[in-house]
This record gives sequence, structure tokens and C-alpha cells, in this order.
Amino acid sequence: MRQSGRIVCRVAGALREGCFTALASVPLLLEYEAVLKRPEHLQPGGSTLAMTDDFLDALCLHVEPVQLYYL
Repeated sequence: MRQSGRIVCRVAGALREGCFTALASVPLLLEYEAVLKRPEHLQPGGSTLAMTDDFLDALCLHVEPVQLYYL
């Protein structure tokens, strides 16, 4: 994933510009948080827990929430 940083930047830019609507549920965002805060993901890029929180907060500003219904 770290090698695809340019693609991630393009997708994030398109999301900010409103080119598409991203959908996410609370469980999905919690999973993103858990994975992004793993040491093996933080260390290579020099990210911190605070930076990860800021990223996820910014992502949530551009995501439409989805409610899940289980049968």
C-alpha cells in the first residue's frame, strides 16, 4: 500500500473535489483505525497516532455514513 501513495493522493483529491461519493459504516472506519495504527504501518512513513487520528477525522468529513442492518 505504501508504494501506491500516488494513487491514494489522486483518489483523495477526487473525493475532496466531489468526483464521487465514498460510503462507510462505523465498523469499517473502526477497522481502518485499527489497521492504520499498527506499528508496521506507522513506522515506515513516520506517522504518529495523532496524525492517523487527523487523517481519519478528515476522511470522515468527506464520507457519507451508511447504517448497517443485519438480518
